[in-house]
Amino acid sequence: MSCESSPVNGPTWIDVRLHEGELGYWRKRNGGDKPVPLPEFGQDAFLNPSADDTVDLFAKKGDIVLRVSMPTGPKAEEMVKAIARKALGRL
Repeated sequence: MSCESSPVNGPTWIDVRLHEGELGYWRKRNGGDKPVPLPEFGQDAFLNPSADDTVDLFAKKGDIVLRVSMPTGPKAEEMVKAIARKALGRL
């Protein structure tokens, strides 16, 4: 499942996706050179702050892997974390 939005104020796009699988797979595939661990989002959750001019956050709840992405920018990391908190609370 995926949802993409183009907010009026803010980044040009935000992408939220749900996948099945393990975070280890996503870290190998999309972790980049230096994935940033995010223990506050669960075991093995991580942030890739420089994925081809995007910021990607990966976290898992139950069997579902959440991916939140948006263009790199001054508040992108804060924004993907805020969106992930809301999304994980609704899974």
